[in-house]
Amino acid sequence: MAWYSLPHGGNPQIASQYTFIGDVQPTCNGNVQVCAIFAEGGTTPTLSQPLKDEIISALNNHASTANVKLRTP
Repeated sequence: MAWYSLPHGGNPQIASQYTFIGDVQPTCNGNVQVCAIFAEGGTTPTLSQPLKDEIISALNNHASTANVKLRTP
């Protein structure tokens, strides 16, 4: 498992839009857009259905989760 960041304006449901970070959780502040995810994968994350559901839940609830960190644009 590793951290992957999503650039501003990126689509959180498209794995190729994430950038591999590694073991260190990035600093993400806010509750509107996906900032980073913690997922299985290599250069790009594996977006499993449970992780996709967690992303949707985090966005709908405006709250980061264990594997999905949000930011304010």
